Amino acid sequence: MPTETLLLELWAGQPRPGHTHDVITKETVDRLMVPVLKWLRDGQWTGSEEEIRKELTQLIRGRGGLDGYELARSLDSWAPDAELVEILDNTSLHRSLVRTRVTQEWVKDNEATLAPLLARFPVGTRVSWMERQPDLREACVYGVVKTLWPLEAQAVIVQEGKPEKAGCPVVDIEKLSLA
Repeated sequence: MPTETLLLELWAGQPRPGHTHDVITKETVDRLMVPVLKWLRDGQWTGSEEEIRKELTQLIRGRGGLDGYELARSLDSWAPDAELVEILDNTSLHRSLVRTRVTQEWVKDNEATLAPLLARFPVGTRVSWMERQPDLREACVYGVVKTLWPLEAQAVIVQEGKPEKAGCPVVDIEKLSLA
């Protein structure tokens, strides 16, 4: 089956969950609620849990970086302090853990489509993929598969022209092409 057909079949269902996926945002907020509620109640907060949940959801939805200080600064009406910054510093970790679990569930749900792609790009295969550059344009990047992560359907790539010690990108398997 050609790659294009596999990808059309894959994207006909749910696309790979990203960090802004509703389930990931909701579960990240769920993980923050207990410590945030405790912090707010210690400060005599009188708002409802639903108001807090809504504000936290708006705060983290669509954000790439989740620095606790920057998040707390966005909550001026809460009179943030160092304790809240520390609580919010865990937002990125919570989102990462939730995203990993949700992605692994997505991979299981799409195993029939992803398995041929994983088989097509074994370790040592030269591949290419499109990557957003710092100037926001898309560019074709080349490399060699170093490791496969089948549970997440991702590949660790040694990028051409860059030393391995500079770091290796992790690329979703459905974004790869044979080079």
